[in-house]
Amino acid sequence: GVGCAAAKTVQSLGDELVFLGWDDVYVFNGIDYESIGSPIQNELFGTMDPGAIDKCFGVIIEEQKEYWLFTPSINSDYCDQAWVFNYELSKWTKHDFATVDGSANGISYYGYYEKQSTLTIGDLQGTIGEQVWRFGDRETLEAAPTTLFGDTDGYVYEYDQLVSNDDGGTIDAWFSTKDFMLTQLMERQIILRLDIYFGGGGDLKVAYSTDFGVTWENERTLSGQDTYAIDRVYWRIDCDLVRFRFRNNNAGEHFIFREARIYWQPSGMRF
Repeated sequence: GVGCAAAKTVQSLGDELVFLGWDDVYVFNGIDYESIGSPIQNELFGTMDPGAIDKCFGVIIEEQKEYWLFTPSINSDYCDQAWVFNYELSKWTKHDFATVDGSANGISYYGYYEKQSTLTIGDLQGTIGEQVWRFGDRETLEAAPTTLFGDTDGYVYEYDQLVSNDDGGTIDAWFSTKDFMLTQLMERQIILRLDIYFGGGGDLKVAYSTDFGVTWENERTLSGQDTYAIDRVYWRIDCDLVRFRFRNNNAGEHFIFREARIYWQPSGMRF
């Protein structure tokens, strides 16, 4: 069987329970268990302090269909990173809380509350077109549910889905793709173009790697746009494999990624 490594990581997803095991993250349906943590398994356990695993805890944020697994990194006494599982999309992301207020601390607990007032135009950060919500959305209204986090210095923070900064600090938001070997044969490939559909108002920085993400090359910056118009990046990358990174690390900005299409042609033989 599979045991639970930290009791406070157990949370309900409705028909299933999610929890941190000793070697993976699992869901349990009352009869059997299933792994959901394989995409992050190596990094999760490779960066976690095993001596502080009892401090791990889980949080459900229903508005976003997410389970947040807080874990302490190596040499940290408290949880300074969160692995976020979207249980509607079955996708993982990661948040870093190590310097949320400018000092090396962590998150020690959480709670639920409700917003005390309705958002007004005067409260906006950025232009109307740059917002990630629509007027009338529940998150903008008085009494809407919200999540609070407490850190090791005694400060309480609200997780505000309408804000693109981290307590005034810039969020380095990025994701990378898998490695693409498009020929599937003993043949190299030439990447010619990437068609990208994104919005959200923030700039998008696009780079590629041909060495499994060790180094990133030829970063291009695409200007922010509110609509999902097509943006093209032209390259000529002769490679065995390639992965792409999409990033925004500008203060007060965010991006919403829709899709990217790769245009390529076969090259010479691999040796």
